[in-house]
Amino acid sequence: MRHLFTLLLLMQCMTASTPQYSDKKISIMMDDYFQSNSNAPELLGYRFYKDKKEQVIQIEINSENNEIDNAILFGFKTMSIITNFSKTKFTKSNLIIYIPGQTLPIIATSTIACSNDFFILKSINEFSWKKNCLTIQNI
Repeated sequence: MRHLFTLLLLMQCMTASTPQYSDKKISIMMDDYFQSNSNAPELLGYRFYKDKKEQVIQIEINSENNEIDNAILFGFKTMSIITNFSKTKFTKSNLIIYIPGQTLPIIATSTIACSNDFFILKSINEFSWKKNCLTIQNI
């Protein structure tokens, strides 16, 4: 599946247009991406929904406490890539991280546009993305 994303990104660059996929196809791609990537945290689920005026993509994962930073980067990068190929115009991304032994998850949020600045366009660095785009909270 990693090769599929590489191929899709290459096609986008060559044709200057992005293929658009339904939520069902995006779901299949997300499952395949998490299963095929050895660095991926355990995917527990995902959903797409509308919240007020926001179109939200949400991923839920398991992560060890010492891998939270990598899980956050992997999760938001995945959502940035996926949303660029979606027919649905997502505006917000949520990442819910469950840590073994802790009862409450960590919830991280970012706008799609700001995440794309870091993960896709590379117009900001990781520090700027974390400082200006990422919101992390415990419930």
